[in-house]
Amino acid sequence: MILSQELAQKCVDRIMNNLGHNINIMDKNGIIIASGSKERIGTYHKIADEVIKQRKRIDVYKEDSKNIKG
Repeated sequence: MILSQELAQKCVDRIMNNLGHNINIMDKNGIIIASGSKERIGTYHKIADEVIKQRKRIDVYKEDSKNIKG
């Protein structure tokens, strides 16, 4: 199932309202299509792209995130 950017953003807004944490939704190329951080929409998310290509979970911890672009 492919979400439209509009529906993806509605999901992000609703989830964030319940969780209180930022949420991003990426497309099949690792591009952020919806986010609680509006400035990130349309940008590349390296880890998401790696997850999609490898088809496995990648755990990223706060201290690791400083060294990752995107």
